[in-house]
Amino acid sequence: MNLADLFRYVVSLSLLGSFMALGIFSVKRLLGRRLSAHWHYALWFLLILKLLIPFTPPASLNLLHLIPRGTPPASFNVPPWASGGTPTASLSQKPSPATANPVSQPGRQTSPSTVGSVSGTSGSGSAVSGPASAGPKIGLNWTTAAAIWLAGVLAIVFYILLINGLLWLKLRKRPLCRIPTITAVLADCRTRLRVRANVSVICDPSLKSPALFGLLRPKIMVSPEIAAQLSAEELRFIFLHELSHLKRRDQLANAVVTFVQAFYWFNPLLGYALQRMKQDCEIACDATALSALKPEERKPYAQTIITLLQLLSQPHWAPGTLGFANTFNKRRISMIASSKKATLKWAAVALALTLVVGCSGLGKPNPGQNPAGGTSAGSQTSPPTASPSTLVYRNTEYGFNFSLPDSWKGYSVIKGQWTGNNVKTNKIVATGPQISLRDPRWTSQNPRQDIPIMIFTSAQWSSLRQGDFHIGAAPINPSELGHNSSYVFALPARYNYAFPAGYKEVEQILAGHPLQATEPAQAVQTTDPNTLLLLNMMQSATAGQVINNSSFSAKTTNIGTVEQSWGKPDQTDWVASADGIYATYSKHDITFGFNKGGQIFEVRSFARSSFSGLTLTKAEQVLGSPAYNATVFGQKIIGYTAGPEFKLELVFPQPTGSNPNPTLDHYNVLYPRGTVNMMANGPGSLGRQW
Repeated sequence: MNLADLFRYVVSLSLLGSFMALGIFSVKRLLGRRLSAHWHYALWFLLILKLLIPFTPPASLNLLHLIPRGTPPASFNVPPWASGGTPTASLSQKPSPATANPVSQPGRQTSPSTVGSVSGTSGSGSAVSGPASAGPKIGLNWTTAAAIWLAGVLAIVFYILLINGLLWLKLRKRPLCRIPTITAVLADCRTRLRVRANVSVICDPSLKSPALFGLLRPKIMVSPEIAAQLSAEELRFIFLHELSHLKRRDQLANAVVTFVQAFYWFNPLLGYALQRMKQDCEIACDATALSALKPEERKPYAQTIITLLQLLSQPHWAPGTLGFANTFNKRRISMIASSKKATLKWAAVALALTLVVGCSGLGKPNPGQNPAGGTSAGSQTSPPTASPSTLVYRNTEYGFNFSLPDSWKGYSVIKGQWTGNNVKTNKIVATGPQISLRDPRWTSQNPRQDIPIMIFTSAQWSSLRQGDFHIGAAPINPSELGHNSSYVFALPARYNYAFPAGYKEVEQILAGHPLQATEPAQAVQTTDPNTLLLLNMMQSATAGQVINNSSFSAKTTNIGTVEQSWGKPDQTDWVASADGIYATYSKHDITFGFNKGGQIFEVRSFARSSFSGLTLTKAEQVLGSPAYNATVFGQKIIGYTAGPEFKLELVFPQPTGSNPNPTLDHYNVLYPRGTVNMMANGPGSLGRQW
C-alpha cells in the first residue's frame, strides 16, 4: 500500500469517526444529566476504538462511496496473464538453435470468448480492458494530499514530543517541594484516594495552573506564588483532583487522544470531539475527587476552581499535562453542583444508542445482502433500471443469475481468474474463476467499466475472511454479492478505482442487488495443486526466477555470484546462436545462460519431480493460448510473456499418437535484453525473444 492508498483509508476512517462523534454528541445531549460524569467520558472511548480498530458490521448505506478512487493501488497481485485476458505476444522474434529454445513462428493473441447465456447480439471480441480513461481532473490529487497530511502529522508529533521533552528537562532541574504543609496535605490525599504511587510535588513558577505530568514518575507541578495564596483546604482539593487523574490513568488516555488528534488533524469535527473528550475527562476526574469528599465539601471544591480562575491571568497549557483550571470551568461547576450517580439502566441506553448510531449505515457495504442480513436472492429491492424485459445472465455451472438493464443487450462475458497470495510468503495459494460482464459499447479505443464477479468455494471464502491469504493490494476484502450451498460470489475491492466510462451506471446496477444465487448444476472444486504450481511458475517468472531457485534471478545476477555460492558448474557450453554460455549445475537441477559480461539472461529448471503432473493440456488450460508455439527437434515448446521483461517457456516431448498429452520435461525463464550483442545483432536489436 502506497502513501496515497493509506491516506484514502485514513479519510474513510475519518468519515466513520465523524459519524460516530455526531452520534455521541446526540446521545449526550439527549440523556444529559441522566448520565454520570464517568459515563459522559466513557462514551468517547467508543470513538477512539472506532478510529483505532475500524470494524463495522455490513450495512446498506455507505458514506465511503463519497471518497474518489482516482489513485490506483500500489501493486496488484493478480498478474495480467491471470486477469481474464490473454498475454500479448512479442512481435520481434529471432530463430535460435534448440538448446536456446528457438522460435519458429510469430506469436499470436486471442480474443475473449462470449460465453454463458447472453441475450441479443454478441459483444465485442477484443481482449480485456486496456488502460482506463483518466478520472476527473482535480487540482489536488490523492498523492499530494497524502504528502500534506503526512507532513502535518509529523510536524504535530514533533511539536508534542519537543514540548514534552523540554518540559521534562526543565522539571529535572526544579527542586522538590519540601514545605511541610504541602507534603502533609499530599499524604492525606493519597490516603483518601488509596493511591500507592510515589507522587512528588515540584515548585514551578512558570506554570500557572497546577498540573499533573509524567507517565512513569508522575509529578504534580504547582506555582509557589499560587500555592502561597491558597488555604490548606484548597490545596487538598487541588491534590485530590490531580491524584484522581493518576488513579484513573488519565495520563495514558490523554497521550492516546493527543496522538489520535495529530493523526486526524485535517478533520475539525474529530478535533472538536476529542477536545470535548478531554474536557469530559476533567469533569469525570472531578467526580472521582468528590467521591472522597463529604457532601458539604462540594461547594468549597467548586469555589476553589473559581478562586484559581481569579488568580490566573493567562491560561497556560502544555501537551502531556492535566491541569486543574481552564476555560470550560462553568460547565464543570454546573456538573459538580448536580453530581449524582447514574443508574445502570441509563448507562446501558447510552451505550446501546451510541453503538447503533456509530455502527449502522457506515459499515463496509455488502451488495449481496439485504438490510436483514440475507443474501440478494429473494431481496425485495429491485434494480433501479430493471423492468419486465431486463436481461438476465444465467450461469448454471456455479449457480447464479445476474440482471442487467436493456441498454446492455449484446453484452459479452469474459472468463478470467483471481489469485490469492499467502500473507507471509506472497506465494499463490488459491485461485478461482472470475466472470466479467462487459458492456456492449466497450471498445479497445474506448473501454468501459466491466462488472467483475469473483467465484469462491465456501472453504476459500472462509479462508480469505480468516486472513490466510489476500487478494490484491487493497486493505479491504472483496464484498459478497450472494452465495449458495457451494460458492460465494463477490465483487473485487476497488474494482473501479480508475473511473472508466460507465462506472456510475455499473454502481447503479450493483445497488439494485442484481445477483440472485441458485444451486449449481454440479459443485466443482476449482483449485488443484497443478493449477497453483503453474500460477506460481508464472509469478516467479515475472521476477526472473524458477520455482526451485529463488536465489539467482535472470537479469539481476552475475554468474560469478553463483560460482561463489555453488562452486564451478558441472558442465559449460558455448552456444554461438544464443551469444551466450550455458552452465549446468546437476545437483541443483539448474542451468544458467549468461552473456559475455557474466550477466545471467536465462534460468532453466530440470526439477522434473516438482512438476511431474504438469501436462501440455493442463498448461494451456491454466495459462491460456501461448504467445509462442513451436515444434523443434522433437520438442514441443510453448511460451508466454511474463511481465514487461521476461518470457516463460515450457518444453514438452513432442505429442504422439500413443502420448498425445506429454508431461513437462523442463522449463526456462528468459530475459531477452540480456541476449543483445551490439556487434553481432546490430544497433537497436532486441536480442533473442524465445
